[in-house]
Amino acid sequence: MKYLDEYLEYEQPTKYIVDSDIYDDSYEIPVLTAGQSFVLGYTNEKNNIFPENKLPVIIFDDFTTSTQFVNFPFKVKSSAMKILHSTDKANIKYFYYFLKNIKINTETHKRYWISEFSKMEVPDISLEEQNKIVAKLDLINDSIELKKLMIKDIDNILLSQFYKMFNDINNYELKTLKDCSNFIDYRGHTPLVTETGEIRMINAKSVGKGYFKYINEFITKELYDSWMHRGIPNTGDILFVTEGHTFGNSCLIPEELDIFALGQRVITIQPNENLNNKYLWAYMQTKFFADKINQFKTGGTAQGIRSKDLLKVTIPIPPKKLQEAYANFYDQLMLQKSSCKKDIEDLEKLLQLKINEYFN
Repeated sequence: MKYLDEYLEYEQPTKYIVDSDIYDDSYEIPVLTAGQSFVLGYTNEKNNIFPENKLPVIIFDDFTTSTQFVNFPFKVKSSAMKILHSTDKANIKYFYYFLKNIKINTETHKRYWISEFSKMEVPDISLEEQNKIVAKLDLINDSIELKKLMIKDIDNILLSQFYKMFNDINNYELKTLKDCSNFIDYRGHTPLVTETGEIRMINAKSVGKGYFKYINEFITKELYDSWMHRGIPNTGDILFVTEGHTFGNSCLIPEELDIFALGQRVITIQPNENLNNKYLWAYMQTKFFADKINQFKTGGTAQGIRSKDLLKVTIPIPPKKLQEAYANFYDQLMLQKSSCKKDIEDLEKLLQLKINEYFN
């Protein structure tokens, strides 16, 4: 047996912390966390980026023990992590899989790498044997990543089809959002959230550019019943971010969400009979829509749009049959997307099964 710190050495992340949390998907450098969300956003900061010649590494959350394998340059959000490097005795991917299999009680608020992990005893396994195990596990992991790429391709195809079907979009009748939808404006403070709970909390962090992001933030059923359902949002409604660094992001609320609460800085748009929600979702991802909301944009860093101005934004209204044809195309691709997600779930279970087999 050997101690884990004979295979992995740590580096403090302080040097690589971002100066600003204003992120944008158009920027190049990812800002990482070791938690489930992993990529918090992208920054345009050029200084103190983790260098390519020191990759790959493991980022280890010092308080939750979550881990992520990283093989690209990055910056980090906070100092609550360790950056782990391999020694010449280790295949770092092997120890990434090894750490994924370690389950300890993290209820005590302390830094776990030095206090618990660094002196953890592990089998003295040769580098050659490590490489063999990694090769087998990577076969499954690579299949998971391929399925994730397929999901991204589906999203791109959806927008390409939109431009193909509505290439004369500027010739359609225009209606304001006030005339073709209802919306619920969620004001006030966001309540205290926890990583586990009864009711999922949806806020601006949940809204990507065209896609919904599952964030592990929850509130109690008691709090939800008391004041959080100001208006009734539905699955299939469109979430729109009204202010902040993700201003203008929009996505559909997934149909698998049965009950949820909505926080500040998001509006729920509910199209009426003139407008198909999937057509509206696609239009809101275009430059046409971005140009319209930017005309009403207020503020500097904290850019945003007022509710009364959002009501004035005009939407082209194609024939209902054409909207429905696009919605049918959307539904077909969503079936493929769901199939990919199911494959990912099955492959992740298989990966965990094999990790347990090798490391228990």
